[in-house]
Amino acid sequence: MVAVPFIQRAASSRLASAEMSQQLLQALLDFCRFLLLFSSIIPISLRVALDMAKLVYKLQMTSDARMPGLQVRSSTLPEELGGIDFLLTDKTGTLTRNEMLFRKLHLGFAFLSPQTLGEA
Repeated sequence: MVAVPFIQRAASSRLASAEMSQQLLQALLDFCRFLLLFSSIIPISLRVALDMAKLVYKLQMTSDARMPGLQVRSSTLPEELGGIDFLLTDKTGTLTRNEMLFRKLHLGFAFLSPQTLGEA
């Protein structure tokens, strides 16, 4: 560590208090520089490792014989698959393929219907 040589020198040579405080300040600054430099390097390597793992997951999912035709279009798919507890659908026919008919739409003071859309 940075402060160990400082402590050994201070004990052996009995430095003056002003010089000791200056060396202690320099040791503290060196430690802060160390933290600042390495705080940006470690997360970058971690990010690269996570992206490589996501690439491997994508390759495994697309080559799985139990899911033919699967296309992974999002790199966050592994996290999203782990978070599914319930599958909720609305009445748009997501699971039953019902067909919905457009009847009318009100947007503020505007009114749209199939007849008005045909005129535009």
